[in-house]
Amino acid sequence: MICTLTPGKDACKGDSGSSLDWLDPKSQKYSAIGVVSFGDGCAKDDKPGVYARVSRYIKWIKKTTGATFCKP
Repeated sequence: MICTLTPGKDACKGDSGSSLDWLDPKSQKYSAIGVVSFGDGCAKDDKPGVYARVSRYIKWIKKTTGATFCKP
């Protein structure tokens, strides 16, 4: 899991399954590193958003979908 906490910013009801993206400062390319899992309300200053860590599921994703991926 990945927890994020930025005051005033968060995933909210209905956002489950959306990506948490990271911008690689070198390549200027985005990667989906997380998938919205759950949180406690929307954008509460003291409650993090919780994301499923994509890297933990790459083998399963490849096996299940037959997809191939570019190297980051």
